[in-house]
Amino acid sequence: MRRRALLAAVGAGCVAVGGCLGDGSDTPTDGGDPSDTTGSESAPASDTDIEISNDTDTTRSVTVTITDSGETIFEESVTLDAGEMRRLDPGPVPKGTGYELMAETETGRRDTLPFGVDDYDVREGSNLLVWISQEGLETGMQE
Repeated sequence: MRRRALLAAVGAGCVAVGGCLGDGSDTPTDGGDPSDTTGSESAPASDTDIEISNDTDTTRSVTVTITDSGETIFEESVTLDAGEMRRLDPGPVPKGTGYELMAETETGRRDTLPFGVDDYDVREGSNLLVWISQEGLETGMQE
């Protein structure tokens, strides 16, 4: 009986550490530098959506712009019926700082949100938010 228990324990131990052992080398197999995050091609990106909510009782139009260090990387204008919510897909947004979300209504109300994309956003897919209300316009980021 002890032999069966020993064999079961050894088998379970092998399965438990099966994928944990490497060759002891920290060298990436693809030859790339794991610390190199320059440029949007090599940096992980967040699958970020922009959620726009029209919390008024009238149809409203809004233009949403994302800039990266002053350069426009996404811009779209939408018209929403009263109470409507819409999602826009700006495409992957690479990790980094220097981004700004700007929303502007057809009446000239404007709000901006400086933001960055970090590991949490890449992992969770945090969304940018735009609320249109009777009192004004507000931007934010879901966390």
